[in-house]
Amino acid sequence: MSLATVSTGNLIRQQIIYKCYAMADLWRSLVVIQLIAIFFSAIGSGGMSTSDDMFSLSISSFSNDAVFMFTVFWILVSSALITSKGYRYEDFSYVTTRMISQVSNGILLLITVLTASLFTVMSNYVIYMAVYLFRDIEFYPGLASVGAPGELLLTFLAMTGYLLLASAVGYFFGVLIQISKYFIAIVPIMIFGPTMVRPLFIYEFGYDFYAQEPSVFLFLVKTIGTALVLYVCGVALMNRKEVREI
Repeated sequence: MSLATVSTGNLIRQQIIYKCYAMADLWRSLVVIQLIAIFFSAIGSGGMSTSDDMFSLSISSFSNDAVFMFTVFWILVSSALITSKGYRYEDFSYVTTRMISQVSNGILLLITVLTASLFTVMSNYVIYMAVYLFRDIEFYPGLASVGAPGELLLTFLAMTGYLLLASAVGYFFGVLIQISKYFIAIVPIMIFGPTMVRPLFIYEFGYDFYAQEPSVFLFLVKTIGTALVLYVCGVALMNRKEVREI
């Protein structure tokens, strides 16, 4: 018997540190995914051209939209992988409870979202430097290319809201798949089925409710609230599973 007492906060802190080191592949995959997206973004995301007898003008636009989309896909997959059997069994290597494990997973997802959001915002400058150094064109930065600190903060908060929502969706559907393999077939139907029945309603509702919100504060309230509901539902479902399966 040991007389040493370990606080819950200390256990959560130790688990978070351990998982950050143990999931180094997660961070490496983020860098690889964003480098691929930056390469495609540096090619150009759109433009226009016009010509006359005296001159020819071609305009190309560059943005980090591809980086954002790649990062959303990455966070969806990564959040689902955290619920997999292999990652869950790593928790048995140290003293823990289900609640401590779930809380540490939630904080790990939050750290991952904040890191991915920061990388996504800063990728705009990497694209700017790549185009400036390697493209033989006249470069005219727009207002979004070199943003003021306030603009960068707003962009970071918006990225964080979207990625937090995507991580909660990935975690929730990952839990469903761990409960029953039948959800591998059911989840795509749950995602794409409503859009086939009433596509305009689904897209308009999601677009108006989140993307069209003019207030950053209300946008964060909506995304954080939705993410918390999905995460709590995932935790409740995960707690119904057996302690360890063979």
